[in-house]
Amino acid sequence: MGNQLEEKFHAFLAAYITGLWSTLTFNPLECLRVRWQVQQQQHDTLKTFVQRVVKTEGLIPGLWKPGLSAYMTSMSLCFGLRMVLYESLRDAIVKMRDGKKDAPTIFFSGLVTGSICYWSVAPLYQIKNRLQGQTGLLIDGMFAEGPRQGTAPKYRSTIHTGKLIIQEEGFTSLYTGATALLLRGACYHAGHMLGYDLTKTVFKRNGIEDGPYLHLFAGLTSAFTACSAACPADCILNTYQNSELKKEMGIVRFAGKMFRTRGLGFFYRGWTPFFIRVAPLHVIQMPVYEQIRMKMCGTYFS
Repeated sequence: MGNQLEEKFHAFLAAYITGLWSTLTFNPLECLRVRWQVQQQQHDTLKTFVQRVVKTEGLIPGLWKPGLSAYMTSMSLCFGLRMVLYESLRDAIVKMRDGKKDAPTIFFSGLVTGSICYWSVAPLYQIKNRLQGQTGLLIDGMFAEGPRQGTAPKYRSTIHTGKLIIQEEGFTSLYTGATALLLRGACYHAGHMLGYDLTKTVFKRNGIEDGPYLHLFAGLTSAFTACSAACPADCILNTYQNSELKKEMGIVRFAGKMFRTRGLGFFYRGWTPFFIRVAPLHVIQMPVYEQIRMKMCGTYFS
């Protein structure tokens, strides 16, 4: 029992360390994704949007710094928990099914553990979204008549944002959009594990060695499946938390309004920057996690 707990702790620590450096490295792409969903103008392309942000604000203040501490704290903790809890739940289900490890088992295990872990960091994730969504010259044409440029930032830091939300909106407002985050986290982690764990399982059954090359390929596969599964909830979450409409309606009504006024395509708004952010993250993060885990636990994720 003691050895199992020690192994789980080391696996959590390996994932936590991986989460810290990966969020630090890829926060510019995360910030770009949120700002693209919230601030893009009608005739923007992703290229012109990035060029404008970098030219007018600079790379670090415009894309790297916003929401960094909240993002690092929330996602490193979330990544550590979901990797450990997923493996435990999946193995328990496989044992109950007499060793049968297949796509439904992997998807269900990812769905359950993803929802729990993402919901647990919902306040910090909302703070991250608000900080990133307000960065720069806000253009709020989605929810108001005409553009609104040059709006002074309301939030200054992670702690200031949390205090301001509680003071102005109440403690429960820290969980604004938590339902969408729970759904997003569930879909994202289920898609992630379906792409990663199932790819490794199938290839290993066919004699492919479990090593860095397999980890790279499985990481890329998992990026596509995770983005495709999570994009609708992700888009709703980011736009809702940065919209004035959150004061007038719940997130379900908001999603319905967006569907009626903007169509189904709205829910995949930002898929491209989402994938651009997630693909290099998964391709680098998962092999690094595997190597750190091997050093700490003596085994790869399996």
